[in-house]
Amino acid sequence: MTFNTILTEFLAIAGLHIIAVASPGPDFAIILKQSIRYGKTTGFYTAAGIGSGIFLHIVYTLLGFSLLIQEYDWAYTSLKIIGGGFLVFIGYKSVLAKPINLSFSVSESKVSNNFKAFKIGFLVNALNVKATLFFLSVYTAVVSTETPLQWQITYGIWMALATFLWFAFLASILGNYRFRNKITQYSHWIERISGVILILVGLKLLFDF
Repeated sequence: MTFNTILTEFLAIAGLHIIAVASPGPDFAIILKQSIRYGKTTGFYTAAGIGSGIFLHIVYTLLGFSLLIQEYDWAYTSLKIIGGGFLVFIGYKSVLAKPINLSFSVSESKVSNNFKAFKIGFLVNALNVKATLFFLSVYTAVVSTETPLQWQITYGIWMALATFLWFAFLASILGNYRFRNKITQYSHWIERISGVILILVGLKLLFDF
């Protein structure tokens, strides 16, 4: 393949990915919840988890596992149940959110909870069945079978990095202390709304409506 062909392919993938990552969904809802309640540091770690979840999608797509998910109903159904159930669980906890004590929540955003924030972000993205279908579609419809493996991996690295940068940017805004200080009295309602969004997305996955 020529470099121009690869560049055209990359630009097409990048464009589709930007549209997908900017669309409101479970990733956005969890960033909103984490950043407003715990601050931008926790938001950054959550964003890193979301970005890392992209690598999982890339790996099983390149290995062909995504074709199994598409072909076998039990595999697709299992993924929907696990992913949908997890989103409902996280959403339920968010709906029970109480008003924020900023001095307490800021201290909670230190190292002790960084790994937990990363794990939540990773799981929300990794168990997102829509992300699974997105990467399956992209690597089936856009990426040529003649594209060298190293370039396919490069595409994946770019999408993971772009995802992290986008959600880290959102976290820096939503988790800014001045911003949080201004909306403290409403923040638990925002978190509850994000929880409702997560629950609705989870239920949609579970019942496919």
